[in-house]
Amino acid sequence: MKKVILSVFLSVAAGALTISAQLPSLPIGSTNVVLEDALRHVNGFSITVRLISKDELFVEQFLADEYPPHAFVSVSETTKLVRERLADLIKSVNFNKPEYAGRTFQTTYGGWAYLPDREHATKAYLLLGTDNWFTLEKNDKGELVAPNSAYTVDLVAAVMRIRYHVFFAENINRVLLEVEDETGTVVLSHDSSREENPYEEGVGVNQQRDGMFYIPKRFAVSGQSGRITLWQKNGAKRVYRLKDGTLYPQLEIAKKSEGLELTVLGTDSFVIESSQDFVNWESSYLLVPLSDSPPRRFLEKNRNGKNFYRLRVTEPAVQRR
Repeated sequence: MKKVILSVFLSVAAGALTISAQLPSLPIGSTNVVLEDALRHVNGFSITVRLISKDELFVEQFLADEYPPHAFVSVSETTKLVRERLADLIKSVNFNKPEYAGRTFQTTYGGWAYLPDREHATKAYLLLGTDNWFTLEKNDKGELVAPNSAYTVDLVAAVMRIRYHVFFAENINRVLLEVEDETGTVVLSHDSSREENPYEEGVGVNQQRDGMFYIPKRFAVSGQSGRITLWQKNGAKRVYRLKDGTLYPQLEIAKKSEGLELTVLGTDSFVIESSQDFVNWESSYLLVPLSDSPPRRFLEKNRNGKNFYRLRVTEPAVQRR
């Protein structure tokens, strides 16, 4: 019953977020990493004090509410902000009423990402949120007051209360989640391109939100072995480690007016090899470096267009003292 009531957070516009098109890594691997990522996208909070119905099935009355904006500084600073705002809100309510004796109350706090939608509208995404259920107690003066438990603020619990972790990206049209066991065997797979049971957890892409995608929170924080594969609308693909969100070594190739542009991802120690028959491979001498820092980019000016390329990871060079 309590889970149902959590879903009635109110949404109020509080600015807009810029969706990042760059995904050099995914912010996953632990609750702390996922929490910090969620807070970086939260630009507004909802904080409420509610009177619950006697059968505890619905909110009978909103006693106080506030919707402060948020700009991320640190997890500790955000915790401090929410704690102070929640305490002030609770203190603004007069609980010392005879009819409140024995009744159930609820304080809630939720972090929202408000994003611009079509035609100047705003769409809200709940990234973290939870609640405190309580009954009143008497203070030294015999007055009914909220107990200490009503003031609890736990942002880890709040982010874990939300079933999915959302990634704000552009031009994503498919996501594949593969979980591996200790032998490297895939034991669980979720693919956004397949129709899955809507009542079971899975992965998904919000095409109306220009590629925003999500995975189950329990995998985002698990640190398990596996991979997350993303496909962009232009056909490009990137593969990330489920354990910590880093890129697997991979080679991206894009056709440019000057020739083929090759981008190396996920490693700093590598050799790019070329072949014309998939049998004989050798280091390519046709590539012109375009960048000296990661991600390394190269341009192949060969107009024949008959070469195939692969990336071979090498041992990092040992620096002599």
